[in-house]
Amino acid sequence: MKIQLTPERIATLPVHDADLLLVQIETSPGGEITVEMTIEIDPEETTQPFRDLGIITQIVVLRFEKCHNVISNLLSYQARRETIHNWQVVLNSQKIDRLVKSAVFPDGKFVHNIFELSGGSTIEIIADRIFIEDAD
Repeated sequence: MKIQLTPERIATLPVHDADLLLVQIETSPGGEITVEMTIEIDPEETTQPFRDLGIITQIVVLRFEKCHNVISNLLSYQARRETIHNWQVVLNSQKIDRLVKSAVFPDGKFVHNIFELSGGSTIEIIADRIFIEDAD
């Protein structure tokens, strides 16, 4: 089941210390970019916000559709898998302003997602739509 997320709903999700299992970037023949991040929720976190969405597994897929900008700074020197330290959602950022002013995406519904990871890595995704679903 695929559920669309709003910035307000994202703020309620307990993804702190979730293991980052997979990051996958896909491009369509028309050039549209989709990013999928598979994460495993920390067992010490409450799963109730996920259950409220109908998600009952610890492993979930975050799907970012119609991505306009994807920036990653993944460091590979960690002794263990990266975990999510913070997922920040920015509705009005300088990067969004630049996209709007470019006139290429004047009507975009941009959400700037910034993931800060435990080892100092970062992933930034500016997308129109964000979904979550069970990995099973």
